[in-house]
Amino acid sequence: MSSARLRLTALLAAAWSVPYIASKVHLAIIGELGVFGGPAIREADAARFGGGDVSIAQWLNAAAGVLILLVCLLALLPSSEHRSGRWRMIVIVIAGSLLTVAALGFAWMAVGGAGGVVFACYLIVWALFLWLLAAQLRRRRDSSDAPSASPAPGSAPGRASDAGR
Repeated sequence: MSSARLRLTALLAAAWSVPYIASKVHLAIIGELGVFGGPAIREADAARFGGGDVSIAQWLNAAAGVLILLVCLLALLPSSEHRSGRWRMIVIVIAGSLLTVAALGFAWMAVGGAGGVVFACYLIVWALFLWLLAAQLRRRRDSSDAPSASPAPGSAPGRASDAGR
């Protein structure tokens, strides 16, 4: 597994988080409910929020986006121990699972006519980035755990041809 490929995937996944974060910050500043490319907000749903509650909710959504960005960057940390690689993998798999569930939920709403196809696709790509990161980390861990290649012919100690000499 090329560390350059892993680095590229981690950076692309982190960069994919930026539009979501920026949109949530924008919506928090203007105090508007919703998500760009998401389903339309019904008046009844919007009425349940007060002006300040919407901004707080959007700031928390922006913070969630930053958290996912940081999870994407976890893959860039050097792994000095076997356990550190395992916890990173667990965090990335949990984030990928949560994004997958969110993507399926938004896709279901879109299929049901609520709209939000663009945001559902955005979430699907975001989840795929995390699953790709997890797979690349797993391959890297598996390749580092693999036994070293067998010695070159003629250089192995205790060769069968040496036995009776």
